[in-house]
Amino acid sequence: MSDVSQRLMQLLEKQTGKSFAGLDPATEFEAMGIDSFDFIELLFLIEDEFGVEIDYRANDVASRLKRVGDVVAIVEERVAAKDEGMMMGALPAAAS
Repeated sequence: MSDVSQRLMQLLEKQTGKSFAGLDPATEFEAMGIDSFDFIELLFLIEDEFGVEIDYRANDVASRLKRVGDVVAIVEERVAAKDEGMMMGALPAAAS
């Protein structure tokens, strides 16, 4: 289980008060009893936890976030992009 998966599981447990030990990436949020309101609240928690932005209103993103593994994948993608951007910003400027 990746770090993102573990942290997501902790956020889910914190939000719902339920235990999600052994969370399967194929598990759908609906099957976990997480409705659309809970899901949006979860996205806000994820944004705060990982320091990334997830536009939950965008159809292409929202349609991809049905299962736990879907959210893990997009968070990992956004964290990697953020880290890459930070690394690029840390590179010294070329001498003129």
